[in-house]
Parts: sequence; C-alpha cells; structure tokens
Amino acid sequence: MLLVKPPSKGTLRVIISGVLESQFSRDEILSWYQAVFKKIEWHLPLTWEDGYWYFYSLAHINARVGGEYFLRLKDMDEYLRDIDCEAGSFLGGNVRHLRVFESEPQLLRWPLAEVELVDNVFDRLPTTRGSFERPLSMVEHIHLLFDSDKYLLVRQCEGGGKDQLFLLGTNRDRRKAADLLERLTFFNYIFP
Repeated sequence: MLLVKPPSKGTLRVIISGVLESQFSRDEILSWYQAVFKKIEWHLPLTWEDGYWYFYSLAHINARVGGEYFLRLKDMDEYLRDIDCEAGSFLGGNVRHLRVFESEPQLLRWPLAEVELVDNVFDRLPTTRGSFERPLSMVEHIHLLFDSDKYLLVRQCEGGGKDQLFLLGTNRDRRKAADLLERLTFFNYIFP
C-alpha cells in the first residue's frame, strides 16, 4: 500500500520501479498520485534532478495516445536512469543525448525552429514522454548537446494529427541549429 504523502527521491524511485516490475498497477499509481496531488498541489519537496517532473508526469500514467499508453515503460525506465544520474548517450555527428541532471534545465532556451514532425525520424531518438511544465501538457522531448550548446527538441502532443515539434536552444545561431537538425535528419523546418 502506498502512503498518501509527498515522495522522497527514493520513494519515487521505488514507485516507478514497481510499475516496471508489475508490483503496482497503473490504476494504483494514478489513485496515489491524485491523492498526493490533492494534498500538496505544486509543493513537492524534490528538485528537477530528483524527479520533480517525473512525479507530476504520473498524472498521465493511464492516458492513451494512438492505442498505447502515453507513458511508456521505456519512459519510466528513462526516469530511473535520470534519477540515478546515468549519463546520456552519444548519438553521432558530435551530438549527445543528455538526461535532465546533465542538461542544466534552469538555462534559458530560445525558441529556434518549428520542425516538420517526421515520425520515423523522431521515433528513433531516445525521447522521453511526460509533463515538464504547468499545466501538465503532454510532451515528448529530448535534451541534446551539440558542440558546447544545449538544445531541447520537444513534441507537443495535441492528438488528432495536430502534434507540433519545436527546437529550443541556448545558442540563437540559426546556422548551427540547422546543422543540428540536419545531423538528426530533420530537413524541413522554419525559423521564426
């Protein structure tokens, strides 16, 4: 039984692991999440690196998109890798996938481009789904390091074929943003 109290980093890790290992059902986790949220709302005593947004992402644990759960098991596995401070992977072409603890999420990222969403290209990236801002919009994203600059490629999950993909970054250089997108094999994009 899950206690209705704000989770610590360790407790959140146990809960996410419990879903992966089928110790907890999605319904149990949603019920627990809703009870805790009702009690604390936005006052969770965790940092981003400790899983702050992963807790709030559990609001969507039972949501379905295209016949599958919005929060996939691989997303929850990614949450654990991030909480455990496991470094992201090298994607090739001088591009690295970063996990949240590596990404310096407090850095300002400028909106750089709207990118044509090509599923077979986006799907091959090690993206993570969840909610990472109020009002808990459903997104799928990946933090990237290209040369010394940090980027965020984020898909707004609107459903019904209306999803949008955006590139944000710490460097506003359009040529560099275009170089990154083309290394990732996104060739159709618009700069604002």
